[in-house]
Amino acid sequence: FHVLNIGGKLGRVTLDVTLGKGAHFELGGAIIGGGEQTLEIVTTVTHAQPDATSAQTIRSILANRATGSYLGKIAVARGAQKTDAEQSVKAMLLD
Repeated sequence: FHVLNIGGKLGRVTLDVTLGKGAHFELGGAIIGGGEQTLEIVTTVTHAQPDATSAQTIRSILANRATGSYLGKIAVARGAQKTDAEQSVKAMLLD
């Protein structure tokens, strides 16, 4: 799944994903903002069954007084053995 948040003054993208046995979820997201914008990407990935994998990569490029945030949660159920999950978040402020 790919997400690009360049919204208006306020922009939020929210994803709520639940993974079953052997499922894989991958997210590539970008936030690009400037001026007075406030942009967010919010994710909740729930590993409900065993052997599921997930990877989330978020990049932000902001200028002026823009604010960008990524709020990511990974929940692993008690019985979800052999879960493999990762997140990578990097941001760059141009001004």
